[in-house]
Amino acid sequence: MSTRLRQVFRLIKDRFQLDEFAKPSAIKLPFEVLTCESPLFRSLESVPQVLFENKKINLSLAIEKINGTLLRQGQVFSFWHLVGAPLKKKGYLDGLIISQGRADSGVGGGLCQIANALHWLVLHSDLTVIERHRHSFDLFPDADRKIPFGTGATLVYNFKDIRFKNNTPYDYQFNFDLTESMLKSTLLISQKLPYKYQVIEEDHYFRKCSDGYYRHNTLFKFTYDEGGLVLSKDLIQKNAFRCQYIPDLEEVHL
Repeated sequence: MSTRLRQVFRLIKDRFQLDEFAKPSAIKLPFEVLTCESPLFRSLESVPQVLFENKKINLSLAIEKINGTLLRQGQVFSFWHLVGAPLKKKGYLDGLIISQGRADSGVGGGLCQIANALHWLVLHSDLTVIERHRHSFDLFPDADRKIPFGTGATLVYNFKDIRFKNNTPYDYQFNFDLTESMLKSTLLISQKLPYKYQVIEEDHYFRKCSDGYYRHNTLFKFTYDEGGLVLSKDLIQKNAFRCQYIPDLEEVHL
């Protein structure tokens, strides 16, 4: 009942929102800001592989709704406004979800992989994050991690969304593609910028506490000019999440 009330409240609130929501467009913007890839499958002892196979189907259904979304000046990107409720009658299957810090299965599971990619792309832009929810735990040990720990985002229809606002004079666009094993995500822009961003992790370590192991790191956003000169270094966030696994003891700070 509590979940349903929050969902209804969000729907009502969005109906009276003054900002316009972004929509998909057949227009393709000319300049690339960033492209990233993330694997669709992982080998985790506690997670049946069928949940990853189902996740791929769930991702494909969501991508049909958000691919090519054009975010014009003053508009807001909302994942759930575009995708809608992930229901069985729409073809969504049981995929991997995280419930109270544990791996579980649920209809539409796996869509957080798109939210993770969206947030990573936006961190490399001038877009403004207006809503993002983080996981409360570090759930699994790294397996060829390419994106720093702590940059992800979680989703729950529809009261936990991921939203960005375009307060810039440029248009932005999100494109996605599924291969056999990867989710490819790209952020495009209407005009090439004279600078670029890079997100870098510093001070990464594990610490053992009385209630378990905690993973720490600090994320910074570097701004570079066209010649590679650092123009600024800005703190994004500091992370300290409890691990749901035992880390490599060689990495633990006592």
